[in-house]
Amino acid sequence: MLQIDYFNVRGGASCANPRSIFTILHNFRIKKTIFLFAAILCLMLGCDQIPIFYTISKAPAPKKPKIPGSPTKIVARTTTSELYASNGNLWMAAAPNYEWHEISKPSGGTILDIAIVTDSLYVLVVNNKTSDTTIWCSDRSRSGSWHSVGNGANLKYQAIFGTDSELFICEWNGKDSAGGKNYNIITLANTVKTDTSLLSGVVKATNNYYFATQGDGIYYSSAAANPVTSLAITADNNTILGLTPLLSDKIAAVSSNGYIYQINDAVPPTISESSDLEMKFTKALVYYKNSAGGLLIVGVTASSTEFGYRELLVNGSGDITFALRYPGESGPTSVNDKETYITTIGQKTLNAVIQAGPNTDSLPLMFASTQKDGLWSFRHDSAEGRKIWNAED
Repeated sequence: MLQIDYFNVRGGASCANPRSIFTILHNFRIKKTIFLFAAILCLMLGCDQIPIFYTISKAPAPKKPKIPGSPTKIVARTTTSELYASNGNLWMAAAPNYEWHEISKPSGGTILDIAIVTDSLYVLVVNNKTSDTTIWCSDRSRSGSWHSVGNGANLKYQAIFGTDSELFICEWNGKDSAGGKNYNIITLANTVKTDTSLLSGVVKATNNYYFATQGDGIYYSSAAANPVTSLAITADNNTILGLTPLLSDKIAAVSSNGYIYQINDAVPPTISESSDLEMKFTKALVYYKNSAGGLLIVGVTASSTEFGYRELLVNGSGDITFALRYPGESGPTSVNDKETYITTIGQKTLNAVIQAGPNTDSLPLMFASTQKDGLWSFRHDSAEGRKIWNAED
């Protein structure tokens, strides 16, 4: 029997506030009554004529996640088609089936963040007793064994990000500065920027490196060790949660405050800003491509009824159409239908999303890190006979 309190139907003209209805029904313990009522109405009118119950009928049974908790971002070793994620421990999935299994990690702590540089996997580990942080590397040339690396004066690391040639580290600068300028951006050999806000993303393009921060907008530099320059972003929108490459040396950025940006990697670079999309975003941001077209996928968390992600069209030149769409609403899209999306991943707040598998697939395999509900996947479900979002088990 499906459980009504699992669902969180949203938006649209189908129902004014279905979340409230489900909460009331759950609190008064009358699930059986409402299902009997639904069955009678479905017999009389047909389920397709009753929007709430039609949406409920599209929801698959929830699964227990194999990787529980709040996993980190998911990173890819492209040369070997391997994905990595962490929920404190370290997990890997490899092509072609991408089945997740736990692998060894450095001893003595909990993993806070992960990154890939070329063929090397880096993990940021916090000591559970002392709160000290260390960075460890495992690469093919050392047969997968771990060795510690680092730089900086304080060794209080907050986050790590990789490109095809450099590891970038966000380090606490030892200060409690006003305005949140408490961090440095460094590499394993150099300092990129001192006294800035928290680093939230790095992308390398042909002409420049780009650095997103949660308070100082976006910096760029022609080389990793060069002085950085700020891109023009209004002060109200300079809390940037992440960056992702698009096509043709174009990059997308997301602000927490309802704005999406497109950066064109020219000399100097230019930046285009959306209008206020009236949505709170999360740091889940990725370029997605299937046989029907390209999309920018961005996580949302605007209110008690807005979770999951939305899609923005990206044309063949890498230009974004600054208009949010529900997944499954119209093509190209990342899912089979809107109703199933709403009753599954549409109920979760996302930390990260990544696409796996060949782009020629009409609906490629995807994985998503959720807040508190573990790792989810969009893959074929034998019981449902279709591809759906559910916890990865």
